[in-house]
Amino acid sequence: DGGDPAAERARLASLGAGELRAELTRVLIGDSELLRAQREALDALGAGESTFCVMATGRGKSLIFQLHALEAAITRDEATVIVYPLRALVSDQSHAMEDRFAALGVGVATLTGESSAEEREAVYQGLCEGSVDVVLTTPEFLALHVGDFARSRRIGFLVVDEAHHAGQSKGGSRAAYQDLPRVRDTLGEPVCLGVTATAERTVAEEARRLLGARTLVVDDALRENLLVDDLRDLIERDDAVARIASGGEKTLIYVSSRAGAVTLCRKLRHRLGSMGEKIAFYHGGLPRETRQAVEEAFREGRVSCLVATSAFGEGVNLPDVRHVVLYHLPYDVTAFNQMSGRAGRDGKPSTIHLVFGAHDAAINQQVLATGAPTRDELVSLWKTLQTLRRQMGLRLEGPLELLGESVGRIAGGPAMPEPMVEAGLGIFSELGFLTLRPSAEGPVITLSAEPAPADLEQSVRYQEGERALEAFDEFCDWALTASPEALRERIIRPITP
Repeated sequence: DGGDPAAERARLASLGAGELRAELTRVLIGDSELLRAQREALDALGAGESTFCVMATGRGKSLIFQLHALEAAITRDEATVIVYPLRALVSDQSHAMEDRFAALGVGVATLTGESSAEEREAVYQGLCEGSVDVVLTTPEFLALHVGDFARSRRIGFLVVDEAHHAGQSKGGSRAAYQDLPRVRDTLGEPVCLGVTATAERTVAEEARRLLGARTLVVDDALRENLLVDDLRDLIERDDAVARIASGGEKTLIYVSSRAGAVTLCRKLRHRLGSMGEKIAFYHGGLPRETRQAVEEAFREGRVSCLVATSAFGEGVNLPDVRHVVLYHLPYDVTAFNQMSGRAGRDGKPSTIHLVFGAHDAAINQQVLATGAPTRDELVSLWKTLQTLRRQMGLRLEGPLELLGESVGRIAGGPAMPEPMVEAGLGIFSELGFLTLRPSAEGPVITLSAEPAPADLEQSVRYQEGERALEAFDEFCDWALTASPEALRERIIRPITP
């Protein structure tokens, strides 16, 4: 809040262990106290014990690793790597963490397949120099680039969020999780933490093996105060949402895009007249100061209804949200759980309103597909680049839109959407087929004269796109067809070993 972050970090470093824990807890969750399971996990981590923790959605799993990461950075100058199962979750989780940690002089960065070569090197350099203390990434990125992380010799804490994915990875598509023992060894055996709300015995055992986690912490509390209002496939969902917001209770409405947040906010303001003054929107594209101001207004009740993307909520301790509305279909079960779990954290009756429907599925599929070109689509793009190379030489320049139109013309079929062209070029850049340099007219593409053969699986961006599509396909059918009772059960009850 206008102070000197470096001075604040130095002040915190001068505190005793108990004082520091209390102060950091206050920064992250205000006057609330840590739960038993949170204290147990933090004590184990503080003693250097790798730990596996199972807690219900909304019980504060992320608080455990955020607190320990801050303590590790401030007291020992150790860096933390936090692994999320999907690229979209890395983006969502980063905003609030960056805001809060920056004020304490602790630097946060993200690394995924979408990070450019320059962005990657800047983060690695920041780890070495101490300006970056926490890195959010995916299992695929970490497995392929662990040597670059290890260069800093500062990684003292490794977190795997939604760690059931690791426990389920044997013989499956998430082979990167099986690399965790090698990753740990390369990083110098940091203290590890796996957290999840879903881990039956065999899943927990495999995840603990991969993480070297001997300590098990389980919080089996049920969130019986949460109710589910099943309005899936409702034709007039805007009417239903307006009725919910008109009650004046603290309401959080989740939509799938930044444009959707602005549009629905305007609709509700128009429908609710004078109440419209208490409706706001929030997304990750807003300036940090604006995000903080909107969050504070929502916390204090000056805003009673917030229309937000999934960027809102991580690390935000709001106990009194009475209604969570899932307006659009989330992209995966993790997002579904996290959004739903932000209702009623004070234990009072609260409702999760499901107003998404089958009509959202095709939109989500299209959005994900444009960022995850298939092997055939990549072949079409590569053929187009080779044709243009013969006509224009190794150096190509121009808008992505024109390149997408060229794909349709040269390879046959419709034009390739700009996001898909951008993703494809990023994949080829990772594989060493070309280099990219931004310019005002569009990217400058320099094709390699004799690119070496490469496996698509060596591209993190390709792997991450594949995983996002798989996660949505797996989630979609369940979310649209499961009974209200099954949906509620998934939200309120941890699956424990």
